[in-house]
Amino acid sequence: MRIAPTPSVPISRRHHQLTIVALILGLVLASLAAVPPSHADDHDAGIWVVNQVKVPLGERLALHGMVQNRWSDEVESYERTLFRPWLSYSWKDKGHIAVGYDLHEFEQPDRWEQRAWQRFAVQHPLGHFKLLGHLWLEERFFQNTNDVAVRARFSAGAAVDIDSETSFVVRNEIMFDLNGTSRIRNAGLGENQIVATLSRKLPGNLVFEIGYLQQYLDRRGNRDLFNHFVTTGFRWRAPQIADWL
Repeated sequence: MRIAPTPSVPISRRHHQLTIVALILGLVLASLAAVPPSHADDHDAGIWVVNQVKVPLGERLALHGMVQNRWSDEVESYERTLFRPWLSYSWKDKGHIAVGYDLHEFEQPDRWEQRAWQRFAVQHPLGHFKLLGHLWLEERFFQNTNDVAVRARFSAGAAVDIDSETSFVVRNEIMFDLNGTSRIRNAGLGENQIVATLSRKLPGNLVFEIGYLQQYLDRRGNRDLFNHFVTTGFRWRAPQIADWL
C-alpha cells in the first residue's frame, strides 16, 4: 500500500518576521558581549529626543530638517542641541545621496561645533526585510580654532516590517577620525554606535520612534567610555511644497 507523503506545514509570515527580529536582536546582544568590558568604563545614561521633517520637492528630491535634544548624566544634565538641515536625492528602493549641515550647541561648557557632511546610502529590499548601508564624510569646525577635522562614518544594518504599521531597525555605525587636530588627538577609531529602533506609523504621515543607542568612545590614551541612551521622537512627511503654494 502506498502511503501519501505528509504535507509540510508552511511557516506563517508573522512567524518568519518574528524569527528575523529575534535573529537581529541576537546579533545586537552578541555585539554587546563581544566588547571587553575591561577596556572601557560605563560612563553615562541619558535620552536623545529626535524630531525630523521631510518636505518632498519632487519625485526624488527632498528637503529635510532635524532637531535633536540630548540629556546625559542619568537625564539630569542637558548636554546639547543639534540642528541638521539637509537635501537628498533618492532612488526608490535603492538608496540616496545627501548633503547637509550640522550645528551642535553644547551647554556645558558653552561652545559650538559646525559640520558639513556628504552621505551615500544604499538599501537592498528582500520582501519585508531590507539591508541598509551608508557612508558619511564629515568636515568638523570647532569654536576658537581654525582646524578642520575630517571623519568617515560607515554604517550597516537591517530593517524588517513587523506589520503594515510597525517596523524594526538595527544598525551598527563606526566612525574614524582621518586626521589629528587641536581637538582630535590623532587619527583612528573615534566612536561606535549600536542602535535598535522600533517605529510605528500614525495618522497624518507621522511616525513615532523609540529605541536604544549604545555609544562607545575611543579616547586614545584615556579610559574609553560606554554611554547608554534611550532615543525617541517623531518623523513627519510634509506635503510637497507645490501643494502648499
